[in-house]
Amino acid sequence: MTRFYTIIILLSILSCRKDIEPKEPYFTFDEVSDQVLSGLKLNDSIHFEGSNGSIRTFKIFKIEKIKQTVQDCSWNFGTCEIYYHYDFMQIHFLRTDTIPPYPNSPITASLLKQMYLPSDIDKKNIPKDVQARMGVYGSSLVDFNIIPTQGPVPASPYITYPDYYVPINFTSFSNAVRTYAEVVIIKSGNNAVYVDPYSGHRYTVNEVWFDKKYGIVFFKNVFGNSWSRTN
Repeated sequence: MTRFYTIIILLSILSCRKDIEPKEPYFTFDEVSDQVLSGLKLNDSIHFEGSNGSIRTFKIFKIEKIKQTVQDCSWNFGTCEIYYHYDFMQIHFLRTDTIPPYPNSPITASLLKQMYLPSDIDKKNIPKDVQARMGVYGSSLVDFNIIPTQGPVPASPYITYPDYYVPINFTSFSNAVRTYAEVVIIKSGNNAVYVDPYSGHRYTVNEVWFDKKYGIVFFKNVFGNSWSRTN
């Protein structure tokens, strides 16, 4: 009899656990996304030397990996309807070769990657077999001068990074320390300085060499100056 009640209790516990397990899909980083930016580590220093003798250095001071949630919340009732979860990672850089005078803030930048659903998927009705893909974004390490599409919301220049789920013809970039073997050259197609009409900021970089694991390894601007990673 005791054994019978023990089995009933265990079945009840398992049933309760099943009820409280989240039913929303969770799109985690996959094998492809695990490789992207994998060579960048906390406290790494990244050095660029310019053809004009200038130096740019960045230090990675924070790496955040977060489980994000897509949901709709009601301000009236204080409840949320959760649709799905996805992996998100942000790498934070601090520029260390130049320090703005007080009271200006230090110059920071970031690279981000996250899992995306296909654009035609309704978040409220996600098919069970849908596959999410990883995307990279963030261009504040360099002032990329692509002219953004103008719309009702002001847009800043951005870099379109490779789709690593399709075959890519990589090139390589070498310095005195190593060879970066999985590099894609990204060009803006704009040979003039782009001036942001809202902030007045000048964007001059029109070519970026981006390595799959280590990020930007080379870039040059419309004036013919270039910067190469030296470490």
